[in-house]
Amino acid sequence: SHPLSASGTATTGFFFFRIKNDSGSQSDSTLYRLEFTLDADCSCFVQIHFNARELYQDGEIQFAYRNKRVSCSDRFHFDTGSDQVFNNFIFDSSKWDLADLTYSGGLYFPVVVVIQTDDVERAQMQSTMCTVDVANDSSHALILKPLRQKIACDGVIYLLQEMFGIENKEMTADGSTDDGGLECIICMSDVRDTVILPCRHLCICNNCADTLRYKLNNCPICRSPFRALIQLRARRQTRNMGLDLYLPEDVVSVIRNPFF
Repeated sequence: SHPLSASGTATTGFFFFRIKNDSGSQSDSTLYRLEFTLDADCSCFVQIHFNARELYQDGEIQFAYRNKRVSCSDRFHFDTGSDQVFNNFIFDSSKWDLADLTYSGGLYFPVVVVIQTDDVERAQMQSTMCTVDVANDSSHALILKPLRQKIACDGVIYLLQEMFGIENKEMTADGSTDDGGLECIICMSDVRDTVILPCRHLCICNNCADTLRYKLNNCPICRSPFRALIQLRARRQTRNMGLDLYLPEDVVSVIRNPFF
């Protein structure tokens, strides 16, 4: 498991909030506060890089910048804790050309938000690559839009992908967790633990997956053809009674679709 993560998904966890400028106006302000929530199982820091690309050297990640004038923000340190709000950084859009803030392809991303452990001997890092859009309404406010997320751990880089069907269950009045809605959509009895690729729907159990791959070649949710099945092993997290899914190499089995 990884010691830190940003809450939410790549598409909902990071926000720009327009704040008032020195004259007290908010509608005409070019100042934006970057805000998101993070969980950390060890001390870490947040740093924002601009027009940056990642470089991998000797198992470590460094950043190269397209624009030498502005490279990165200061480091903002956080202790161990959950649901911690980051809102320390103020972005001034007047210092930038909008073309430099919009991703148009290539290796350089306009904004890269990095969360990294303080332990330099076992550094782990999550990076979120973002672009900046302009709102279509009269405010013309800037919108921070995540494009992809990566996690670097033990010299291996993981590209994060959203899986549909994973959610933390709410606790009931007696302190237990309601597991309703986690059943396989085929047998309606066993807990779903198998992801269908490439659509990434977590909707069936392992037993039904074994049957599905010999009888059908379509996802039962979206009906698109599948190429592989990934079985996950779930463990319950005692801190928030949520259901976390981990993918260590020894507990993941990938079953190829025999029809491809």
